[in-house]
Amino acid sequence: MLKGNINNYAVSSRIRLARNIAGVPFPHKLDRESALQLLKNLSMPLEAAGFKLYPLASMDMIRQESLKERHLISNNLIMNAEKSGVLLDRSEQSAIMINEEDHIRAQVILKGFELEGAYKMADKIDDLIAAHTDIAYDSRYGYITSCPTNLGTGMRASVMMFLPAISATAAIYSLPNLLSKEALTLRGVYGEGSNAQGYMYQLSNQYTLGMSEHEIIANVTKNIYRLAEVEEHEREKLYFTQKSEITDAAMRAWGILTNAYKIAASEFMKLFAEV
Repeated sequence: MLKGNINNYAVSSRIRLARNIAGVPFPHKLDRESALQLLKNLSMPLEAAGFKLYPLASMDMIRQESLKERHLISNNLIMNAEKSGVLLDRSEQSAIMINEEDHIRAQVILKGFELEGAYKMADKIDDLIAAHTDIAYDSRYGYITSCPTNLGTGMRASVMMFLPAISATAAIYSLPNLLSKEALTLRGVYGEGSNAQGYMYQLSNQYTLGMSEHEIIANVTKNIYRLAEVEEHEREKLYFTQKSEITDAAMRAWGILTNAYKIAASEFMKLFAEV
């Protein structure tokens, strides 16, 4: 049983939906002219609903990197910059990537542990898109997606977790295998293929086929609490066995952060996490 607040461990929650337009080739098969026309057609009803379009072709690299660091766009979208774009709402809690791996990648990110709230917001965006677009769907396989692992609901429910104590022990190495048995995966800060920074990890469902959206959220939720309990236990153990070492690391990190003239983002993440 978790004794502390789940938000001591869960930093943010994200629901992401993958959708494609029926009868249209996937983005990697579209030429630039067709992709840009698709971007325009999909953007019109979304802009009318309050979203603002940002074509990546007219965005400098610093702006692209800034949006990626805030998890509003992905590396795949940046690699497809000449024919892609992102639509953001005013709060920047909701982002809709166009011509990423799929035609549409709609996501909602909320602070703390808020999967249910994020899903409700994402579901409304999904309804808005479906009202103006013929979405590719199969009665047997669900939503048709570029990657087979997204077939079914096309939904990824993920939680960014801060796990410094687990990271400091051998437990971190056994987690991927343990979680895969629960149809979950543990990834780095920027998702698949990325590394953890500042003890931050993404926990999400591994598959989307054969489970409903609510079943996926329930499974992720159950395991988020289990992981938080392990982290809580490991923090308590470290506090009583290595208090001096932890205090020293935190003070050294604070000293660098408050006195450094220049610092790389990766080093900042590590030092900030130590504090």
